[in-house]
Amino acid sequence: MAGPTACTGSLGGPIDVNDLMKSLNAVRVVNCDQVQLRIVGLSLAGWDVIASAAMAIYAGFAARLKR
Repeated sequence: MAGPTACTGSLGGPIDVNDLMKSLNAVRVVNCDQVQLRIVGLSLAGWDVIASAAMAIYAGFAARLKR
């Protein structure tokens, strides 16, 4: 299975060592294992956990009131 193409670099074929060093200095490769955006100290995955927990609590209260 191929990985994501948005956070990988490409050499494109046979390359000279000097050309490789130049391309490594010129191209910014985005790391897939680092958080790219933090809001108030939490990543988007952290905000997803908080939103999911809030909706689960709300659903639990709504289910109790419906009885």
